[in-house]
Amino acid sequence: MTRLYHYTCAHAAPHITRERWLQGNVHPWLPDAGPLIHLTDLDAPDRNALGLTSNLLMCDRTEYRVTVSTSEAVHWPVFARTIPREVRRALEEAPGAMPMHWYVVRDMPVGVYAIEPTRKALT
Repeated sequence: MTRLYHYTCAHAAPHITRERWLQGNVHPWLPDAGPLIHLTDLDAPDRNALGLTSNLLMCDRTEYRVTVSTSEAVHWPVFARTIPREVRRALEEAPGAMPMHWYVVRDMPVGVYAIEPTRKALT
């Protein structure tokens, strides 16, 4: 089991706290990949590194850190081989992106170990 983190906004945190699991969502650029949970090994939020810039969404998706422990996470370089090249390029080449710190869980919920507010995001 690997300890990883998921960052989320204030409006999603109460649901995660109550349910004690993360459930995947379909990524708008990857509808064929099914529900995905995005995780990282970065224990402090960095919006650019994580791809959580809020350029498209208005909420701060780094307000809460969710800690999970799972053996189901696939490291991004492995998962990325299964997606269209242009999508991979767009995600990985975003300013400040750090894809070597990204992990993905497909098609299954992940149990939550802890959820806590973060200090202000680093960028």
